[in-house]
Amino acid sequence: MDQAQQTQPSRRIGVSPTARRGGVYPLVLIVSAAAATAALTGLAVRQATDERAATTTDLADARLAARSGIEAALQVIDERNSWRNVFGTDETLTYTFDTAEVSVTVSDETDSDLADDDADPYTLTSTAVAGDASTTLRVNVTPVASTYRDRVLAAGPIRYWPLDETSGFTASDLTGNDNAAHSNPAALNQHTGYDGGPAPSYTDPNRYMWDLHHADLALAEGTVMCWVKCYGNIAGDQVIFAKSWREGSEGDFEIHLSGKDLDIIVHFTDDKGRQDELNLGPLTHGEWHHIAVSFGTMICGLVNGVETDFAPGSKNDWTSNNEIAYVGAIRPGILVSDQDAFNGAIRDVVIFDSQLKSKDIEDLIQANSDSITDTINPEDWAWVVD
Repeated sequence: MDQAQQTQPSRRIGVSPTARRGGVYPLVLIVSAAAATAALTGLAVRQATDERAATTTDLADARLAARSGIEAALQVIDERNSWRNVFGTDETLTYTFDTAEVSVTVSDETDSDLADDDADPYTLTSTAVAGDASTTLRVNVTPVASTYRDRVLAAGPIRYWPLDETSGFTASDLTGNDNAAHSNPAALNQHTGYDGGPAPSYTDPNRYMWDLHHADLALAEGTVMCWVKCYGNIAGDQVIFAKSWREGSEGDFEIHLSGKDLDIIVHFTDDKGRQDELNLGPLTHGEWHHIAVSFGTMICGLVNGVETDFAPGSKNDWTSNNEIAYVGAIRPGILVSDQDAFNGAIRDVVIFDSQLKSKDIEDLIQANSDSITDTINPEDWAWVVD
């Protein structure tokens, strides 16, 4: 305060009525007192404003740190495939961001046990303290397992015919490369697929899917996969997939069920013109099975993701194979006595232009921790304490 503000109170106390000179002096006293009050009030306002500004800054820092804590925890979860087993029932992670201290609790609100089920939703609760401010942010995370179709498409096939149409002659190719054709729409949507969706029923030689040869199918190596369900054995063999003019053609390739035993046979012609076969073992009728055959430097067959037979010295390729591809039959109208149409349902016929490893195929079939995506609904973010 200035000199007048320092002495003014004692002068007011010591003034007698006879010392007053008109109204000027009291006015000076009043104005001086008002100035002193205004100065004190201004100081208090500035102090309060500074405190509010500091608190606001601290709160902003705390909120930012709380979000950073959530992001850091999600990164830890993403980088650890077995994080649930490591965390157990719950886990608290701590971080320091500049001057903010953060603790993030990972918990399972479903049954209080993170480790027991990869599909259980979990909750991240992030509490941050910065200066004089503290805040808590909570977010719910829902694991979503990818479907077989999602995983296969992500692997980059060159053909994917799901065969789940319910009408029409078009067999859609999910890769967009080449739609195929259904011979008879009456076969469609007559059965329930492995995934609960519609599936065609191939029960006579006039029901099949076919696709013309294209240059991108002249493969030096590749992989063919599909899901099949056989209703039962028939007098002859049952063709699942064929790209050949019967036996002996260069690049001849065929997957069929053999006679009454329902053995899964892969018939092929190697690069030296020799005919050879893989026997992938018997198929159980009435159940869906996944069949995969990879070819190139060797030929290998898998049933339900398990390698069952291979020919390490046999090289098969389609570089000279310009035949039409058939599903559920072979060369309709030219069926021979020991070869017949499929008796059952077929779904999701897939072709890759590379020879997939057995582990790759197994991962496509079996959903695992790598196939689960954690999703966060924007509405699931909530400031619990702010």
